[in-house]
Amino acid sequence: MDWPWIAQPVTSPARVLFEEELARAGLATPVNLTECASIFATLQLLENYDAVAMLPESVVRDHLRGKLLVALPLEIGKSLAGFGILTRKGEPLAEPALRFIDLLRHFSRTLTREESDVTAAAQPVAASAQVD
Repeated sequence: MDWPWIAQPVTSPARVLFEEELARAGLATPVNLTECASIFATLQLLENYDAVAMLPESVVRDHLRGKLLVALPLEIGKSLAGFGILTRKGEPLAEPALRFIDLLRHFSRTLTREESDVTAAAQPVAASAQVD
């Protein structure tokens, strides 16, 4: 805990998870902490300075293989919850970005419906099994 730490800003889902994991371990937020909103900047800081950060395995996989970073023998017990589309307040989006958001929403609804259909199809079986 005495090492320098790099963490997402307090308002980010990753930081919330970070703080929850520290609390679960009975630890306070590190005193020597730098906030960095960019995962890419965090990777650069880690490669150039002795510091610790909590990052997704998928982000650091190649850095670990290349021995640019070292994984600590700790496992985080949770994954980040899903979140919505984030945009800058008061800044209009370009047409390609608006189209991309429409596609994301369309496919998200499709996936949600498919999951609901599977759940609904399974419910009568579970209900009848409970009745018997």
